[in-house]
Amino acid sequence: SDVRNEDWFSSFVCKARLEGLVSGYPDRTFRPANEINFAEAAKITAGAFGVDIEAQGSMEWYRPAVNALNAKNAIPLTIRGLDHKITRGEMAEMAFRLRYNVTDRDSAWL
Repeated sequence: SDVRNEDWFSSFVCKARLEGLVSGYPDRTFRPANEINFAEAAKITAGAFGVDIEAQGSMEWYRPAVNALNAKNAIPLTIRGLDHKITRGEMAEMAFRLRYNVTDRDSAWL
């Protein structure tokens, strides 16, 4: 309800929602002005790159994606926690590691 057709990013948000990469908040908002934290970015990134995420019982919604990124050494060392507000550089590093299967670099374990 808070993403309008005239917003430059609306088509991307709609596509990401259709692909199951984002779901928004329970109140049916997307909150496009908010920063994104690592847990949210992990879920989006893992989904966008087709990382095999194994659902594991009653885990928190983000934990399977974080575990999958960790298994691929795709978490930048600068990430300090699940609520860490990520930078564009950290997002780019995760994408690079996944795209080119870079597994020989240390990964943050969360």
